[in-house]
Amino acid sequence: MLWHENAVLRRQFTPPVRYETADRLWFTALSSTLLKRILAAAAAESAQHGVASARVDPIATQAKAN
Repeated sequence: MLWHENAVLRRQFTPPVRYETADRLWFTALSSTLLKRILAAAAAESAQHGVASARVDPIATQAKAN
């Protein structure tokens, strides 16, 4: 069976995930916190190495993101 056919079959038999309101609020809080950490790490990396030399890997490591 092709990968696409398998994905289509999985989509037909798996019900969509329904998140509770508390879960949605938690996801929103996490995403805004992560964004702030990434922007702070990017600013620090750019200040240290310059905009042209800033790399993504140190930014992700410093922000504890993948």
